[in-house]
Amino acid sequence: MVGRYRSPREVPLRTPKAEALSQDLMRRGLRGVGPTVVYAFMQAVGMANDHLATCYRLDECAAAEASDGGHGGTLVKEQEMGKMCGMMIECVSLESSMAAAMISIS
Repeated sequence: MVGRYRSPREVPLRTPKAEALSQDLMRRGLRGVGPTVVYAFMQAVGMANDHLATCYRLDECAAAEASDGGHGGTLVKEQEMGKMCGMMIECVSLESSMAAAMISIS
């Protein structure tokens, strides 16, 4: 997903893809994964490229996405949704297991 926004105010807080992913994660029992949180995760891991049109990194990131086989804003497919859910669940599980390990150490 590449957004070519001209000002920071144009950058969305959520997208239809983030909303769909959020609903799927909530159905799987996760809490605190609203569309805004999911979209922030998508930005952090490079699934959403929200560099402004004037940013020198926009084209570099878009080229990297194209070479990695990115879908560039197409509709959410079931396979892609499952992959994203798996990534989110893995991150949440990893974080909670690390927290449990830290609690048991102290």
